Formats: sequence, structure tokens, C-alpha cells
Amino acid sequence: MSGHSCAYATESIIPRCLAYLATAQDFQISKRKVAKGTKVIEAAPVDLSRVKIPAPSIGTQQKVVDILDRFDTLTKSLTDGRINPHEYMN
Repeated sequence: MSGHSCAYATESIIPRCLAYLATAQDFQISKRKVAKGTKVIEAAPVDLSRVKIPAPSIGTQQKVVDILDRFDTLTKSLTDGRINPHEYMN
């Protein structure tokens, strides 16, 4: 494992859900509070372990992941021009 990655293992959160949560503004703010450095900003795994991650039930996590995955797919399709937004709205 390099110095720029962190492994997180638990049965209470779906990895894909954790990936979405890690991009959330609340997580980013919490991460900045434990980060160190001036030129290269890093947060050590021991420091990241202090960041609270909300973990709803596995069923709720799966629903959130499914919705966000579909949204990502739709957004990419619209951006790539594979779907005409005017046709999609009708």
C-alpha cells in the first residue's frame, strides 16, 4: 500500500457506498480537519479513522448506490450524446 491510499474493511458499509460518501461535502470537511501538510496535503489512516462515516442499513446503502449509479450512467449518456435530452424528457 502506498502512502497515498488507505484501505478500509468493514461489513457495515458497502464499498461503493463508501466511495460515494467519500465525495460528500461533509466527509471532505471532516477529512480537511485531520489532514496535514502545506504543499502536499495528506491524511494518515490513523487520522482518517477519527472521521465519522454515517452508515445506514445495508439495504438503504444498496438503494442509494443503485440510484446514484443510475444517475451517473444517465449523466454520462447525456454528456456523451448517446441520449438526446429532449427525447428523454418526453
